[in-house]
Amino acid sequence: VTGRSIANVSRQNDSNAGTRSPAGAVSAADAAKLVSPARMSTAIIYARVSTSRQADEGLPVASQIEHCQQKAASLGATVLATFRDEGLSGRSAARPAFQQAIAYCAQHQVDYFIAWNTSRFARNKLDAASFKQLLRADGTRVVYAGTELDSETDEGWFSESIFEIMDEHYS
Repeated sequence: VTGRSIANVSRQNDSNAGTRSPAGAVSAADAAKLVSPARMSTAIIYARVSTSRQADEGLPVASQIEHCQQKAASLGATVLATFRDEGLSGRSAARPAFQQAIAYCAQHQVDYFIAWNTSRFARNKLDAASFKQLLRADGTRVVYAGTELDSETDEGWFSESIFEIMDEHYS
């Protein structure tokens, strides 16, 4: 508690209630509210390549994961799990590791779902929007290691939407 001791807060609360407790006494509930540690930010990483040629010529899964780990560090988030789909197109949501990542976020209250870019998350605009809505409902925010987008702003939301449309068009 900044600038005041727990005892002072307790005395204030007690005087407001019309009763006095011994100096320094704090109920367990009040103490928990005052000194509970902040929850650490958490993240999962999702990486995907569609073809072996893409892995060889583009950004291999291992490189995507490395960049995503750096993004997690910049967010101050601990990576809880890493999910990877290799040889599967992002045009379909029927990707086992992707589905596991979505479910994991819901079960573990993950703060960030980190992917290399919008095309690694999904190559179907409707799927991208649907899964981001599911994640948002569980308190998870999708962020990208290779692109600085803040989808909380109008400009970021618009840019992300354009990228998703282009991802679908070029898939």
